[in-house]
Amino acid sequence: MKRAAALVSLTALALSLQTPGALAAEVDSQDFLILKQTVDSQQEAIDGLRRRLAEAESKLVASRSELEALRRSSTAMAKDSVTQDQLKALVGKVEQVDRTRADDSKRIYETFRKFAETPPVAPPVIVAPPAPRHERSDRPERTGNGSGGGSGPNRPSGANDSTPAPPPVTTPKPKQTVELPDLNYEHVVKTNETLSEILIAYRKQYNLKTTMAHVEAANPGLNPKKIRVGQKVNIPAVN
Repeated sequence: MKRAAALVSLTALALSLQTPGALAAEVDSQDFLILKQTVDSQQEAIDGLRRRLAEAESKLVASRSELEALRRSSTAMAKDSVTQDQLKALVGKVEQVDRTRADDSKRIYETFRKFAETPPVAPPVIVAPPAPRHERSDRPERTGNGSGGGSGPNRPSGANDSTPAPPPVTTPKPKQTVELPDLNYEHVVKTNETLSEILIAYRKQYNLKTTMAHVEAANPGLNPKKIRVGQKVNIPAVN
């Protein structure tokens, strides 16, 4: 409808501009086609201008929104911004932390330097106690007689001096019965090891309550004072 109205208007304008002689002439079809093309091109130009105007308006609205957002952001930043005095105080705290760290590093360095310059102390020499010596008397037992000055065993009156005194009777002590656990540790005797040292070491290492009686019961025929290198000894695990 708009294009038709514009075409009629242009036609009327063209007719009004012609001379009276030209008004009498009929409009040629080719001229009409050219006029129509001109009107169409102008209409397209107008439509393009309208589209550009709409795009410009939308960009303007977007720019206004961005400007408002920037205003709100700048207001928030102004509220959260620190003052010059606060910034100086923060810098002072950072410098104090750096100085403290440097002092600590210096103290640690001095401590290590003193340790490095101190001569090493020799460890104490631990001397093992001497093994107990069992003295054996090879001297014959002195027996009293009638002519000697020593005191002999009491003899009944009238007894012959040549009759020997009866030997003392020793009553054997009953062996103590111990209960052995199901678990035993088998130890191989090493050089310079004694059975007491082996038993103490196993007590400490495995928190045992094993006694020498348990060891003797677990090793029949074992002589605690005569063990040899390479000998296997059972250590009962008594808890």
